[in-house]
Amino acid sequence: KECVIMACAEEDSTSAFEGMLRSWDMIAALLGWQEKGRLTVPGVNDVGDIRKTDALEKAEKLGREM
Repeated sequence: KECVIMACAEEDSTSAFEGMLRSWDMIAALLGWQEKGRLTVPGVNDVGDIRKTDALEKAEKLGREM
C-alpha cells in the first residue's frame, strides 16, 4: 500500500507538525505502507490562506507523480 499525508496548521512554524508526523511514521511502518510524499503547510488560519501558498500546486504534483 502507498500513502501520502497532507496537513495544514495555523502555526507559522513547521515544528507544529512534528508530533503528527512522528505518529504518521509509526502508523505507516506498523501497517507496512510506503510513503510516497508529505505536504505540510504552516500559516493557514483564515479561509483562502492556502491560496497564498504554493501548496495546491505541490499537492497536484504529488497526485500526478503517484
